[in-house]
Amino acid sequence: MINLFPQKSKTLVLAYSQREVVSRLEMVACIEEDAPQRYKPLMGWVKDRHFQVALRARRPNGFSPVATGRIENTSSGCLVFLDYQLMPSTRFYLSLWSLIALLSGIITAFHYKNLLLCLAALGILAFINGTAWANFHLHLKVLHNTLLKAME
Repeated sequence: MINLFPQKSKTLVLAYSQREVVSRLEMVACIEEDAPQRYKPLMGWVKDRHFQVALRARRPNGFSPVATGRIENTSSGCLVFLDYQLMPSTRFYLSLWSLIALLSGIITAFHYKNLLLCLAALGILAFINGTAWANFHLHLKVLHNTLLKAME
């Protein structure tokens, strides 16, 4: 299946218990109740078996991924199921502007009877989505490495 939005799934096998993984995540994730005494590289929430974190940014970046995770106990440790996706507002933004670019290209191509205008709109659409994919994968590496360092 073709994904219109950038996303990635990973599974981590850890030798630590579920409680140990949650406590390690809480040490690096900035939760709303935390006093800003110490810099933490991640922001989000961590609960018993679930968490959702993103990189703590110095400036707004809507194309950075959000990691949603689920922790399952095993007999010798735990499994961490990670899903990386764009923020919901960014997915809405990409959908809206993709639809606008596609519709405007089709309407102007029929109105002026020139197929190049439709191809130009498709080029703009490819540029917008290509930028989103490239930026997502650029920040995905940083987020994944931060999570791995926190859980090791």
